[in-house]
Amino acid sequence: MDIRSITLGVNWEARAKEEIEENIASFQKVVNNLCQENTFKVRTLRLCLSPVNAMEEASDASIHSLVRWFSEVCAQNNIRWFCVPFSAFEGRPLEECYNVALSIARRYRNAFINFIVSKDGVINAKSIMQTGRFIKDVSRLSNTGYDNFRIGASCNCQAHTPFFPFAYHEGQDGFSIALELPPVFMDIIQHHKKKSIQEIREKIIDHIVPELGEIEDLALKIEKNTSLKYYGIDASLAPFPEEKGSVAQIIESLGVEHFGNNGTLFAISYLTDILKYAVAKSGIRATGFNGVMISLLEDTYVGLRSDTKTFSIDSILAFSSVCGCGLDMIPIPGDTFDEEIASLILDVAALSVVLNKPLGVRLLPIPMKHENDFTDFSYDFLTNSRIKSIKNLVYEHKIFESTNISYLFDRYKGVVRDEAPS
Repeated sequence: MDIRSITLGVNWEARAKEEIEENIASFQKVVNNLCQENTFKVRTLRLCLSPVNAMEEASDASIHSLVRWFSEVCAQNNIRWFCVPFSAFEGRPLEECYNVALSIARRYRNAFINFIVSKDGVINAKSIMQTGRFIKDVSRLSNTGYDNFRIGASCNCQAHTPFFPFAYHEGQDGFSIALELPPVFMDIIQHHKKKSIQEIREKIIDHIVPELGEIEDLALKIEKNTSLKYYGIDASLAPFPEEKGSVAQIIESLGVEHFGNNGTLFAISYLTDILKYAVAKSGIRATGFNGVMISLLEDTYVGLRSDTKTFSIDSILAFSSVCGCGLDMIPIPGDTFDEEIASLILDVAALSVVLNKPLGVRLLPIPMKHENDFTDFSYDFLTNSRIKSIKNLVYEHKIFESTNISYLFDRYKGVVRDEAPS
């Protein structure tokens, strides 16, 4: 079992810059040495910040200075990505941070940006409208629309999630781990393809539970050798565009004729159940999504089925009710309105609150392209597919004037409210 990423969260306000830089360099050295000793392959090491609009003096200049520093730290330590979160629930309002966030997206191509638009069972609709507008503006930074790969809206996600762009840090400096599970699942399913789905489930669980324990042992060694807190493992089934890296191929190997056909939702729920059971049985510290991730532009088979129209955006929205992702890496027409994007994010936020689960949104408007046109990416982590259709209909614009919206029955806290805040 390989490691997709080890994400280090940093509380930059707690110590001097020199100390933080030394800790990051030391952390990277310890991780590299221990992973080599234990023969673990790590695809990327990443950095994550606390919401930058929540710091005491969150001016445009101070945010720029902070991001510039961390970009330089990444370059010095051969760290490919870092995540810059903005929260709708603390500090400077998102609309006041709009220009500096756009500038970060334009200047720092190694920076992901996470807009936290739903948290603790509350939806901030006003920030969702800002996010829709932001996604459209970012899409114009290149001819391909690539840059929205780095932009996400996180809904009910907790701190220390290792998957970008839905990550943010809080509290003591520490790290979390994301795994690469598709090859493991694919090998087991292919080896036991004549067995029943229940028998295959048992084989997967028997295989991955001890391996989760081995990853946890590695994490505890890193914690001991660095004095940085280990926050947990995200054992999500997440795709990447390589052989045996497709989640959709796994789903089809379980008996679904084509990903997106009837039965897909069941297969996704079945795989999600396996993951959550294995995590619980292993006794590891868990963080993040721990579910099945459907990511259109990162999964070759999802892209192929998208090309033949076996599913729609509404299909993926339905799958999100039983998986662990949301609407991720979906190319849409370049002339999509801000309000249409915001309405989709609003739906995902609603699912995340009502079902009390983390979900995210990454939509990529592709400039000058329309439904059924092909994307034109040439990056090592993206596959190309047809652009998905969108309905060109929106929720009434007034909803996006609201700040915080919650439900009268708060499933997140298990209580009945006297009234819901607006």
